[in-house]
Amino acid sequence: TPQRRWEARVIIKSLAAIHASTSLYGVGFFGKLRSDFTDAAYLAFMDADRSLVENLDPKLIIGYASIPITDYGLNHGNVVLLTNMDAADEWMRLPAHMDAVHRVAPAVFNKIFLHNLDLPEGPGGRLVYRRTRVFDFSQLQPDQIRAA
Repeated sequence: TPQRRWEARVIIKSLAAIHASTSLYGVGFFGKLRSDFTDAAYLAFMDADRSLVENLDPKLIIGYASIPITDYGLNHGNVVLLTNMDAADEWMRLPAHMDAVHRVAPAVFNKIFLHNLDLPEGPGGRLVYRRTRVFDFSQLQPDQIRAA
């Protein structure tokens, strides 16, 4: 049985790109863990996360943070700072991200809150909330979840 650890980390792919940015786009992912998630699902989640981090393209992703959370009934968060909204679209279509979304997340999380944000003045400027999408996997039974 693997020890399940959720560690905080911040990855800056391009400090120069952050400083040079006149506007940025952000995505916040916050999830509530399933009470019945398995060790296999945990390992699949960690592998998916590692794959996403290893393949961060500084032309798309400027920063990436993972955050263990204990407030609001949530357990885990990721914040991704992107060069623009088109970069977010490209990031979402990457095979590693698609695998994390469709196979891994439903096996690990009951509910996911996905927040889209703009930083129209770049770093240090105002933060503009665009929308929140909620994905509820709580009614899925283990046999309805693709193998993680």
